[in-house]
Formats: sequence, structure tokens, C-alpha cells
Amino acid sequence: MVTRPHFTDLRRRYREADWVSEFQRLWAIFNHWLVAHVGNHQDRVCIEHLKAEPDLTRWIDEVIQSTAYNMPHRVTDGYGGSYPRFAADNEISYFFRAVAASPVVKPRINRPWRAGTEPRVQKTHAITLDRAQFRAAYEAHAQVLYENMTFDLTIHQTLPALGVHTTGCCFYRGAVNTDLPAGTTVYANRMVARFRDSPPLAELVHMIESPEPTDLASDVVETLYNVRNVAMHGSLDFLNEQGNAAARAGYDLLDSLIRDIRDRW
Repeated sequence: MVTRPHFTDLRRRYREADWVSEFQRLWAIFNHWLVAHVGNHQDRVCIEHLKAEPDLTRWIDEVIQSTAYNMPHRVTDGYGGSYPRFAADNEISYFFRAVAASPVVKPRINRPWRAGTEPRVQKTHAITLDRAQFRAAYEAHAQVLYENMTFDLTIHQTLPALGVHTTGCCFYRGAVNTDLPAGTTVYANRMVARFRDSPPLAELVHMIESPEPTDLASDVVETLYNVRNVAMHGSLDFLNEQGNAAARAGYDLLDSLIRDIRDRW
């Protein structure tokens, strides 16, 4: 028996969890606190105030530290030593990976190297790599090691010399680590030159070379707000698998933030 299209749609709606609606509900709770906390009803004013909150940075740092892969880190461990750090995901990296896969959210993301489709979205830098891209980055770094036998820092230890940090598959801009061995910046720049030869790493190169970086706290809040806007105004559809996943990841990250606000702020 042929099933009529509207019954197929009804079955899907009953079967699938609607994370867009769940995100909307949670944002309403969060927004009530945010307006009272800032003392202003303008969304953009509240969002910019939140980006500058010291407690926001503390929360992000604690999420990163609590999920870090803290086994000894040596060049001699090879790819098997680096990959677990790339795979050590948390609410932050899951979130950025999900929004990058959403056909609704991704085009709106505003990069210094690529304008988004919504001009009111502010610039962000945090990106994610997939396994193949990380392997390409690892191999580019390995070539630098091979050519410079006295250099013995892993890819995760080298990137901070450029002000690039990671949490799981998420790569973002932050403070330059000035405590690394002398000459690390030279080798790091050689690594970036290798990155340029690999087309899948183009976005990573753009992020590294951006002259006006935003920090991870700003990127988290701006991207959450980006998801909020498409969720509230209807273009994010839970029946789209990638859209529903972006809403789910946004829900999980926002829930973590709200719990921290409740208990610690």
C-alpha cells in the first residue's frame, strides 16, 4: 500500500526529537537571565557584554581542561600520540563541528577570509577539522620534523607558537605561547608553509594568518547567538538531519553554560 506524503511526514515528526524546539526553550530561559544580568533588552548589547565576562572565559577553560587528553606528549609517539588529542571532543568542539555541517548555519558564519550571508553576524575564527584534514596537518608537521632533526615538538605543542590552540577537533586563536624553546616560531612558520601546499587545509591557514583574531569566548557566544537567530526565526528545521544536529549541539553547549551560571556566577 502506498503511503500518502503527509502521513510520511507525520511519522517522521513523531519519531525524531525536535532539538530546534528544545534549543528555543532553553534560550528563552537563558535570555531571561541575560537581560536581567546586563540590564538591557537589546540582544546585541547583551551578547557583547557576555563576551567580556571573566566567568565566561573561566567556564570555557574548565570545559577544555576537564576534557583534555593528558597522557605524556612526545614526538616519538607518532600519529597514535597526537590523534587522541584531536579525538578528545567536548561540548565546544561538537558544537562548532555541527554548525559547520549545517546547510542553514554554515553560510551565515562570518570569517575574516569569507563574508557570511547575514551581515549582522560578527566575525569568528574557531574552525573544526575532520580526520582527513587533521592527518594532512599532522603529515605537514612531520615533514618539518624530518627536515629539522633538532626540532622535537609535536603538532599540538607547535601550534601555540602561532597563537593557535585546540580542544578536540576545534582549532581557535588565543595568546601566543612565549615559553616554548628558542626557534619554535621559525619551525611553526615552516609548518604553515607546508599547510599552504595542502588544499584541504586552506581554512586552517586563513585562520592562522588572520591579522585580527577573535578569542574562543567571543566565538562561542557569537555562534550560539547565530544558531539562536535561525532557530527562533524558523529557518533551522529539525527535519533536516544536519540542522537538528546543530540545534542539539547548541542545546548541549548552552545547557553547560546555564548550569555554570546557576552554580558559579
